[in-house]
Amino acid sequence: MSPSRACLSNAMNVGHPSNLARFFDLFGGTVDRNGVVHRSPDRKGMQRHIYSVSITDGETKRTIKRIYETYGVLLEPHGAVSWRGMEDYLEKRGEFPLCISLETAHPAKFPKEINELLAIDLELPQSMKDVDAREGEPVFLDADHDAFRTYLLENLKG
Repeated sequence: MSPSRACLSNAMNVGHPSNLARFFDLFGGTVDRNGVVHRSPDRKGMQRHIYSVSITDGETKRTIKRIYETYGVLLEPHGAVSWRGMEDYLEKRGEFPLCISLETAHPAKFPKEINELLAIDLELPQSMKDVDAREGEPVFLDADHDAFRTYLLENLKG
């Protein structure tokens, strides 16, 4: 493991990625929070089903600008990394009939970057307004799908 480096998509650049444990679990392995592997995953399966690529800040910025100018879609830095990674995959592996790239944040979380790239002043969506003033307590649930589902159905508004 290595320390994180400052970048536009900082949540995707961590010295000890929490998603690593999830990937290990998906492929039959286990790794603890200290990075100690207790059971190796199916590495051949991981190589067959997971694609990774490094995207520079420059590529991230160019992708945000290009996608906005081409499609009118406003990506935030994490979404731009995902999009550019998908493009890299397609460039190297060939075309596929359907590809999906998911956003992980709202562009308004990156007002300075979006303004510098596109001269757009974004208004915070209602879901982000006054977030620091919200109160709440942690909820502890068993690691059980039915308990989680029941909690969501009983507590979600809307």
